[in-house]
Amino acid sequence: HAHLPDLDSEKLKKEIEKSNMIFLKELGEIPDIFAYPYGETNEKIIDLLKDYKFKIAFGQHSGVVNELSNFYYLPRFSLNEKYGDIDRVKFAANTIGLGIYDFVPSNPQITNNPPFIGFSVLNLKLSNSLNCFVFDSNGQVGIDIFKFNERIEIRLKRKISNGRSRLNCTAIDENGNWHWFGHQFYFSKN
Repeated sequence: HAHLPDLDSEKLKKEIEKSNMIFLKELGEIPDIFAYPYGETNEKIIDLLKDYKFKIAFGQHSGVVNELSNFYYLPRFSLNEKYGDIDRVKFAANTIGLGIYDFVPSNPQITNNPPFIGFSVLNLKLSNSLNCFVFDSNGQVGIDIFKFNERIEIRLKRKISNGRSRLNCTAIDENGNWHWFGHQFYFSKN
């Protein structure tokens, strides 16, 4: 697959239409769900998927779908040979959405590096046990977390590397339930 954020509008349309024709030929219908290759997307691609009448689209970041999720950038847990043992499956199946809203940056494709990251937490109690981590191709990125009631701001201590990076935030509620939010970013120097 191509890295969709690197394509211009015409090439994006051709990529989607080619995939749709393959689905139509092989399955007899065009799905109304979409999975971004490598989980990489941007606002331009999301708008294009809406024009093509896709109902939902999945990134490649871990997290839980909940009532505040962006239907065009849904998370999904990897369950594979590295992260697919039964304990991991049980853990993922029992996690709850963290309830994040007003997330910035709204565009998954980063233009400012390091990015300014901020969001609000629906359940104020969860912000007390909140832990966040940022990873890129060079490993974990050091961060500072600032909490202002329900508003959380994250400052990275270095720029993220070219390509994909991820933010994962978790919290444990008073009943011992894990709440999870994940977001993937894409940065290209080009």
